[in-house]
Amino acid sequence: MVDKKKVKMVVFAISSLLMISVTASAILANIALHYPEKSMNTVSMVLTLPALVGIIFSVASGPASLRISKKWIILFGTMCGLLGGAIAFTLGKSTFIALLIGAGLAGVAQGINATMTIAVISDYFSGEESKQLMGLQSAFVNGGSMVLALISGILAGIDWINAYLIYFLFIPVLWIVVRNLPAANPASSHEGQVVADGPMSSKVWFYTVSLFAFGVFLFVFQTNVSDIVMGNGWGTASTSGLLNSVMMGFGMITGILYGQISRFFKERLLAVAMLAGGIGSFMALIANNVFLMFIAAGLLGFCLSATMPTILFLASEAAGPAKKDVGIAFVNGALNLGMFLSPFIVNAISQNFGRLQDKFMISVVGFVALAVILSFSTKREARA
Repeated sequence: MVDKKKVKMVVFAISSLLMISVTASAILANIALHYPEKSMNTVSMVLTLPALVGIIFSVASGPASLRISKKWIILFGTMCGLLGGAIAFTLGKSTFIALLIGAGLAGVAQGINATMTIAVISDYFSGEESKQLMGLQSAFVNGGSMVLALISGILAGIDWINAYLIYFLFIPVLWIVVRNLPAANPASSHEGQVVADGPMSSKVWFYTVSLFAFGVFLFVFQTNVSDIVMGNGWGTASTSGLLNSVMMGFGMITGILYGQISRFFKERLLAVAMLAGGIGSFMALIANNVFLMFIAAGLLGFCLSATMPTILFLASEAAGPAKKDVGIAFVNGALNLGMFLSPFIVNAISQNFGRLQDKFMISVVGFVALAVILSFSTKREARA
């Protein structure tokens, strides 16, 4: 008999370190000073490379879990994260390549564990319990990001390379996984293996495309908030960091209360989340002071944490037992791809826009369109 409390402990421990790679954003300027011969685009790869590598391993880990124990896949990903941090910490001041290798290995951990945490939840939990646990998982991702940013910032204040000491938190997580996650996948996760060779449900592809678009529109805030705040004289880099913390904080609260929120809005939740994203983007579009940017950050944090568990749950249900891991992998990969491509897509569309803030018009229109599309989709499913 599997102890579900131990499984929850594993999910929450992994989730708390899921966004560990973003701690590099606080030391990019220091890295640029240490390696003045490197262009800013090259230095930025320390932050962007994990997302790119994460896409590959997020998608690949789903099919792999049909043949390999999820425990061993998670242990591999977590070991990569630990190794990446160790390489960056020990060699990062000697060679820039070490920082890129560390970032790449962090991306392996990020991609694998993002998919596997949701897959483990869908293996051991079902129905309302599964949906609520996905909400709590989102809370741990956001809460963990806040704590990691705080600790790494303090460590970097001593010496920028010390920010990588945060990666040694993977050691207790490894111990938790080894001690608490069963080695064998549940029998239910392999049922219907013959069916797994057939085509993926069209609903899964619908959610995959939806989450790709969601990633494009959501990431407009993260990629432009710093330039907007500093360009308008509303604050410094610390203000931008605080705005991101507010976004993560509202995301954490939404994740904790996700069960109650889901029961209240029912099939309307996705549409409500997209409208919140649209309103938040509109606040950023018309903002003439930093207070409106804080409101935008809070609304987008709610939007993120209300959307992710809902779509991941719906995708896993639509894929069925035999292909849920693959379905979750596709959906997670689509989100990462959307966030990675967001600056390229949005910048291409907004070339003739007057202000930097006008980029938010794209996300306003996009979120409203998603609200309408997802509203019709979920209503149709509710009637079925």
